[in-house]
Amino acid sequence: MKKRFLSILATLCLCLTLLPATAMADDNLEPPPNTISSWVALQTQLEDSTEEVIDATLTRDIEWGGSSLTIPKGKNVTIDLNGCKIDAQNQGTAIQVYGTLTINNSGKSESGMPDTGPAGGAIMNGTATSDSPAGGIYIAPGGQVTMNGGWIALCTTSLSKENTSSGSTEYYGSGGVYISENASFTMNSGFIQDCTTEVTKPSNHITAGGVVNNGTFTIGTFVNITYGYQSTIPQVPSVYNCENGIFTSNSGFVFGNIANKGTIQRTTPIPNDANIKGFAGTVTNRGSITGGKFSGTVTNNNLISGGTFLGTVSNGTDATISNGTFSSEVTNKGSITGGTFSGTVKNSQGTITNGTFTGTVENKNNRMLGRISGGDFSKAHITNGKYTVDVTIGQNMTIRSGDAKQIGLIVQNMTPVVVTADNGYYFPVDYPVDEKDGVKVTRNSASQVTVSGMPCFNVDITLPAATAKTQAAAPSAVFTATGSDTGTLSNVDSGMQYRLDGGNWTDINGPSAELTGLTSSTEIQIIKKGGATATDSAIQTIKLTQAATPTASFAATGTNTGTLTGVSSDMQYQIGSGAWNDISENSADLTELTNGTVIRVRTKGTGTTLFSQPQDITLEQAEKPTAAFTATDANTGTLSGVTTGMKYRIDNGEWIAISSNDAISLTNLSACTISVMRNGGEKLDSETQTIQVTKPNAPAASAQNCINGNDGKLTGVNDTMEYRHTDTAAWIAVTGSEVADLAAGSYEVRYKASGNALASAPQTVTIGSYAAQLTKADNRVSYYDSLIDAVKAAKDNSGSTVKLLQNIKVEAYSLGNEGRKNPFTIDLNGKTLSTDISDETPGNVVFYLYNNAPLTLINSASTQAVIQSQRAFHIQYSGSVIIGKPDGSDSNIKFELSTMLATSSENTGSITIYGGTFECPVNVSTTANAGVSKVTLYGGTFSTIGAAAPATLVGTLADGYAYKDNTDNWVNNPNGNSLTEVTVQKAPVQKLSVTAPAETVYGQSVSITATPTLLNSSSEVSYKWYQGNTEITDANESVYNTAVGLHAGSYTFRCEVRCDGYVTSKSVALKVSKADCQITSPTTRENLVYTGEEQALITAGKADGGTMQYSLNGTDWQDTVPVGTNAGTYTVWYQAIGDGNHNDSEPTSVSVTIARQPVNVPEPDATVFTYDGEKKTYTIAANDNYTVANAEQTNAGTYTVMRLLHMGIRMNVKKIRRLMRKYKLTCPIRKPNPYRRLQRSIRMGSAAENLVNREFESHGPRAILLTDITYIPLCGRFCYLSTILDACTKQVLAYAMSESLEVDFVLETVQLLVKHHGISLSKETVIHSDQGTHYTSLKFIQLVENSALRRSMSRRGNCWDNAPQESFFGHMKDELASEIPGWTSFEAAKASIDRWMDYYNNDRCQWDLAKLSPNEYYHYITTGEYPAGMLPLWVK
Repeated sequence: MKKRFLSILATLCLCLTLLPATAMADDNLEPPPNTISSWVALQTQLEDSTEEVIDATLTRDIEWGGSSLTIPKGKNVTIDLNGCKIDAQNQGTAIQVYGTLTINNSGKSESGMPDTGPAGGAIMNGTATSDSPAGGIYIAPGGQVTMNGGWIALCTTSLSKENTSSGSTEYYGSGGVYISENASFTMNSGFIQDCTTEVTKPSNHITAGGVVNNGTFTIGTFVNITYGYQSTIPQVPSVYNCENGIFTSNSGFVFGNIANKGTIQRTTPIPNDANIKGFAGTVTNRGSITGGKFSGTVTNNNLISGGTFLGTVSNGTDATISNGTFSSEVTNKGSITGGTFSGTVKNSQGTITNGTFTGTVENKNNRMLGRISGGDFSKAHITNGKYTVDVTIGQNMTIRSGDAKQIGLIVQNMTPVVVTADNGYYFPVDYPVDEKDGVKVTRNSASQVTVSGMPCFNVDITLPAATAKTQAAAPSAVFTATGSDTGTLSNVDSGMQYRLDGGNWTDINGPSAELTGLTSSTEIQIIKKGGATATDSAIQTIKLTQAATPTASFAATGTNTGTLTGVSSDMQYQIGSGAWNDISENSADLTELTNGTVIRVRTKGTGTTLFSQPQDITLEQAEKPTAAFTATDANTGTLSGVTTGMKYRIDNGEWIAISSNDAISLTNLSACTISVMRNGGEKLDSETQTIQVTKPNAPAASAQNCINGNDGKLTGVNDTMEYRHTDTAAWIAVTGSEVADLAAGSYEVRYKASGNALASAPQTVTIGSYAAQLTKADNRVSYYDSLIDAVKAAKDNSGSTVKLLQNIKVEAYSLGNEGRKNPFTIDLNGKTLSTDISDETPGNVVFYLYNNAPLTLINSASTQAVIQSQRAFHIQYSGSVIIGKPDGSDSNIKFELSTMLATSSENTGSITIYGGTFECPVNVSTTANAGVSKVTLYGGTFSTIGAAAPATLVGTLADGYAYKDNTDNWVNNPNGNSLTEVTVQKAPVQKLSVTAPAETVYGQSVSITATPTLLNSSSEVSYKWYQGNTEITDANESVYNTAVGLHAGSYTFRCEVRCDGYVTSKSVALKVSKADCQITSPTTRENLVYTGEEQALITAGKADGGTMQYSLNGTDWQDTVPVGTNAGTYTVWYQAIGDGNHNDSEPTSVSVTIARQPVNVPEPDATVFTYDGEKKTYTIAANDNYTVANAEQTNAGTYTVMRLLHMGIRMNVKKIRRLMRKYKLTCPIRKPNPYRRLQRSIRMGSAAENLVNREFESHGPRAILLTDITYIPLCGRFCYLSTILDACTKQVLAYAMSESLEVDFVLETVQLLVKHHGISLSKETVIHSDQGTHYTSLKFIQLVENSALRRSMSRRGNCWDNAPQESFFGHMKDELASEIPGWTSFEAAKASIDRWMDYYNNDRCQWDLAKLSPNEYYHYITTGEYPAGMLPLWVK
């Protein structure tokens, strides 16, 4: 239905005018392309065609033509039997395939029979030959055949050869199809029936009636292979699957027998359909079956690993079933390792290890018992063949549980039989019993074994006799005493036990055992345990004794030492709970003793003699002294509280005995330790009393210098100290926190002697006189000996003031090398600040300041202060200096410098001067080594002030200030680079402002106003105005109005003001912008109708201040009014281009329509012609606005003459259909060729890359251009048409025709494209073609590249990559089909093509182009304007 909708070219925008004419004609259809009517015709096409893809359709039965139909290697052939037969007439193989063959059967036979037998489309009566071992189809190595319907029938093979080793005749080949190695045959549908082979003993031959497969054989759902054997030899298989063959059966019917040595498989699920039998005949398997449906008998001699088996299955002796579903009887003589079995299973001599069984299982047949060792038999019925287990025990053992004989066992565990060894016997570790048929003997321990398992056959188990135990050897342990009640047993092992005095036995867990709780009468017994394989040993007995207790004595020798006597070398001693120590002589010296220490002494034991009980001695100590020390000076003191019998020492010196109770005087002391001890006698000496004597460090007192005479101070002192002048000997005690009213000089301060502390070493302190006073912002005051230190401190304290207390000389460059950010003030206080005066090393007075932190220099005294240097006064880095106060006070400072007052040349500091006398140059230059220019003057008297470019003398003055010379005249606009003998004072004009709008527009006047601020409001003022540097002669007021005629641009105006002899000026900038053009818009022309001639679309507009321009696309502009010829709606753009004083206007558009010219349609009539063999012409009045089709006819018939017009009439699809039915209108629809197969691979070479990839329309117009050549029949030969089609708009942009296939007409097509449409192309435009010789030629490639186009090509042999172009040619030929036979010359053909191309581009509407013609569609998508009278675009 969609194709019919697409074919209705008059949809919603067409009006049909019908002009019928009546006659009689035949309704025969042309035969389909490439039809075959004879064997030779098909054979010739297969052999001679140069095409790689061949489609052939039979139109009638064809018979043997002398040799087999051969599909060559590399060819892809499709044969549609179309209900017809290929009859080889028993002359040879019907078809030999070396390439690719597809067999279809789309029709009925010539007699009209449907496809229900060989008469309905078949390959038949083929006979195998020695070089082609198949009657129907022989598929050579590498060949491929796909069968989608039809029959292979009544074919046969009788091939045979002599076996040289056996001398017998061997038959081979297939009656129907023979598939070679590496070949494939796919039957999606169809039949193989009544194909035969001649053989007497088929089991000895590789032959079959239907198919012999050495490659890949796949059958689909609608396939039937039936009875491929002679009735006299029923064992011959329908399919013989060789060792290398893979036979895939996805349903289908195979009613014949199958012989398999390869693989039978299924790749799709088996449908639940009882009518699908799958393999209905006998299957003999010597290969592998992995899947499929089998409803006949299956004999398995190798492996079944999958499939559904509805018939009986016989599993041979060496065969295996590992998986599958079996619903009928299975006889097993081989092995079943898996699968599902719902029928009877006869396991005679076979083995079952796994699987699921739900039917009857016979495990014994003809006295032959099968083996079953695993599987799921929970739903099975086992009728016979159950197993018996018979256990026979040996001597010296007893059955504890389980029956010795158990019967009726099948797929179940026997009851375990537990056997124990009799007393005195055991089962050795290597108890020798092998597993037998699923039953095994497990040794649980030396005394027990178990017989258990699942028998898979009858089992007899005999247990060997148990082994008798032997007695263990008696122990020979050794005892060694280790204490008074402890000892060690050695020469033992973990198999032994011991006990004390007949108590409980204790296990020994190693080569020795530690014993405790022993006495002199203890008896020890040891035994060796027998264990599982031996009896206990005889008992060993050991009796103990003990040594006598010592009687030692102790004598003290010190505070923590003493001596033991009355001892010998066979004894030991212990201090407290420490270790025991051997005594080597008759006495022992002891250390580290304390009051209350217990000393223990014992006699050592040997062998079985225990150590003696210990002797305990408890110690006491003499009382500790309580002496006292008193310091008397820096190195003397007194020791008191001592008595006779004591001793003392200093630090680690010799002990000194004390012989009286009097105090002792000590000398030559320093910080030390005094030790005092009391002698103990019979007790330990007393603990040592220690007295620490200290000597403090010297104090850290401070001095405060004198400010005015004897007003110095010692600070940082307290009442533990004393002081003296260095010229006196006596010390004076300090009574407070400071000592005041001291004269300048040198003093000593120390700590007094007190208690254990000696007097300290003295500290020397000097009281001097201050150089400067520092007052911080919070009014705290500090004094400094050095101005440099005071300045450094001021830099760290924002807002502080340094006041000179005396005239100070500083070393050059020394006033603070560290820069700081804090502002501070230096008050010269009427003093002189100077550098050291030295002819050898003259230097600058230099301050170091950072980050514009200002230094303010003032003089608060009434006398003049002086800054004096042989050279200059400098500010280094980025600091600034303020001289004086803003009101001019505190500025009585004279600068006596030999060079200048300035800041550092390489930095950005500044100097602000409010007053002062400068008997030196003040330099404001920015040149190297000359200081920076930032000097601001509010006052001061200057001997010389100089400036160098770019600095100016005026630039140094603060706003509202000016220079006066020594004659009291103002220095106006000083142009030189220096001034001498000048002062700085407030100017008569304090401020001058000149204001004007920042911007005005051409043609307007603005006011510029000068406003001076006067020092004396009563002073008189005069004005002068300048434009740039030119005086405006008539402007002498404070307000100046500019001229109206100022052109667009930028201007500078300056006003000069004079007051009391002082002159100043100021400038202001003014920008004059362009004005907008004044446009008189053009008007559209009304009631325009198509005339075929150019018509002006508008009347011209007018621009005041510019020039009018026009355009039809908003891009290409012209000065003339645009014109139009064709009917349609035009967008006319217009704008004004401004002159030097006016702006361009924004583009604006209007719409203008040229209406279509009304057409007078002739009335229809009923003209009738009579056939006489001559061409008849139906005449219609000539008119350029419509096209007459089908007006010339020769044959009898009824014809309709139709014209398409845009009339603005709207109608829906249903109405169009009614009109077409009413007037019997048809629209030809191209029928696609369903047999074409595009399976060629991509070939590269001179071909370009495929840039399009079938994305034809998504890139927009003029992006993808398609080109191709088509053949057009002309009087028994061909002419040729080359076109270039826009893939988006479907426009034919260029075309050319030729009577030859030379490349020139293809080149002409590209040249016409560039000529007529080059302006709409871009460097991204792609021209896409196939890989024909025209488009891979060097000339074509060079022309495309020179035209700045990109090449793209389809994949080789893939017409879908250029589908819109192919479709265009097809529709063109369909619509010109009635004209083509009447062309008698190339000129006639070209005239028809030219007419049709014009009709196609302008009038042939297409559904996918918004129901517009290609040209209309291009206009619509590039402008957004849909043709007048047409319906809106449908939303897809």
